[in-house]
Amino acid sequence: MPFQDIIDDYTLGATGSIATTDGGTVGCTVSGTAANVGWNNTPDGARVNANDTQTLEIGFDRVVTGLTVTMSGSDSNEFYHIEINGSKVNLADLVASGDVTFTQTVAATHTLNADGTISGGHHSDQSVAELQFNIPAASIRIFGSGGTPGNWDVFEVGINSASFTAVCFANGTMIETKTGQRAVEDIQEGDRVMMVLSRLRSGL
Repeated sequence: MPFQDIIDDYTLGATGSIATTDGGTVGCTVSGTAANVGWNNTPDGARVNANDTQTLEIGFDRVVTGLTVTMSGSDSNEFYHIEINGSKVNLADLVASGDVTFTQTVAATHTLNADGTISGGHHSDQSVAELQFNIPAASIRIFGSGGTPGNWDVFEVGINSASFTAVCFANGTMIETKTGQRAVEDIQEGDRVMMVLSRLRSGL
């Protein structure tokens, strides 16, 4: 997959603009608490702790497909969870259904677990896992469990440079938000979207 690194600053409140493959742009805002860090094959990533004290969260001002994440530096006793659109996803199930494409490079020691998390790799083997989300996403959050503040992994949020696009919804499409369902044309910047993946797929 043609991974393109598009976010290098994971400081809380950092913003940016991402070009889509059809010539448009998508804005993004960092709202997590992860620190900027470089490690092995990930020079400009976010340090996510394995005990949920430093998390990575990014919101987009448009719903996108082709969002891609790389991961390196973990150990087998650290488990990392991913939320898309405010809901925790089961990575193993999404890979099995084709909604996420999972590849690895170098040592290839990362593991998808039955509980939906990803673990494995090692801080010394330079294994890099890549997760491409083929489902629409308005936000992504990554957090850890199973470790201590001294256990952490490096995540890099990027795009598939061949397929990153913004999703368009027709007027009248009902979108689930934190305050209930609303027509897409009534949603404003700053509204928290709580989209269910199956609803997104059927609504395209």
